[in-house]
Amino acid sequence: MAVQRNLASTLLCVVLASLSLTACDQLRDKLASVIGSKSPEETLVSVRGKIENGQYKEAKAEAEPYVNKPGPRQAEFALAAAQACGNLGEISLVVDYLAIALKAGAVNSDALMVDRNFESIRTDIRFVSLLTGQSSTTSAGNATATATQAAPSAPAAKTAEPATAIRMDSQAIEVKAGSISIKLPN
Repeated sequence: MAVQRNLASTLLCVVLASLSLTACDQLRDKLASVIGSKSPEETLVSVRGKIENGQYKEAKAEAEPYVNKPGPRQAEFALAAAQACGNLGEISLVVDYLAIALKAGAVNSDALMVDRNFESIRTDIRFVSLLTGQSSTTSAGNATATATQAAPSAPAAKTAEPATAIRMDSQAIEVKAGSISIKLPN
């Protein structure tokens, strides 16, 4: 009987010790994540991984502190935060973050039009305005966005089209970025 009690006590101690060690591991990991700072490069890899895995809120929270810190990776963090916000449907933040990324040259408007992270907001006027207000990369180097509100006129001589453009008439609004074209009825 005494042997059974000792065995039960020993077994109970082993179980409690293993539970406390597991809890210690979890606490240690949490403490390490709070105290141990990652390099910006490691953080950017982590943010991109979270976006790929659909953890958009976590990616946004991890990227945002770096968006407002001037530095060599600021534009990349701004783009990553914009991608996370694009998936969350937070259009105002997408536009704010993309403005930073575009200004720094981290991405061009043609690439943004085909980025799957912006599918849900691709036709939003704020997103389209931001992209068409930027220069786009072409073989000539400096194509500019154009916007006209006049009714269609007689066909003009064939000229090189800019890589990014908006055309509005009484029937529709057409937005082009590279080989992507979106036409919305008026």
